[in-house]
Amino acid sequence: MPSGVASPPKTETNPTEPHDGLAMTLEPFTRQQFRLTGRHVLLGLVAFLGVPAVVNLVYLYWALDTWPGRAEESPYRQGLSYNEQIDAIARQNELGWRAELLLSRDADEPKLVIAEVSLIDGNGGGVSAEGVRGRLVHPMQEIFDSPVLQAESTTRGRYWFAEKLPRSGAWRFRFTAKAADGTPFRRDFEFRLGEAR
Repeated sequence: MPSGVASPPKTETNPTEPHDGLAMTLEPFTRQQFRLTGRHVLLGLVAFLGVPAVVNLVYLYWALDTWPGRAEESPYRQGLSYNEQIDAIARQNELGWRAELLLSRDADEPKLVIAEVSLIDGNGGGVSAEGVRGRLVHPMQEIFDSPVLQAESTTRGRYWFAEKLPRSGAWRFRFTAKAADGTPFRRDFEFRLGEAR
């Protein structure tokens, strides 16, 4: 304080007595103790186990949704014949054939799928092949696979197959044929069959 200036008089007030018409009460600050209850334990347990469970369910959904199909029934034997398979693919490519698939449904019987395969040579003409067969394969459940279907041919290079499918969803049509010299030809088509209307 600068000299010559009087300081205001000090007045003592009792905190419990009214001051300027207001009652003032001061209580000492106390920190509340944390009490662990059953609810806290339950929430912690649910969070601890629930988060990994949700993550596992998401991974399971992704795995089933993106799985391309079943594993081979005899991977060891298939591995032994790997070079033979490479040679068969090379011989098939030398044929210069290509196959195109057209699917349709019977209007009276919606579960009946009609598959028309056009087998075309390198010049764009139809191919009369031998041993033409087809098979509808479900990518995940063998129980839904169709038996081997014999083809019906009305014109050169066009082959028809008809089969009832037990359910909609993802399917694979496996087409096989042989050239006159015995060279095998195989083509797998993947398609999705919608619900019948």
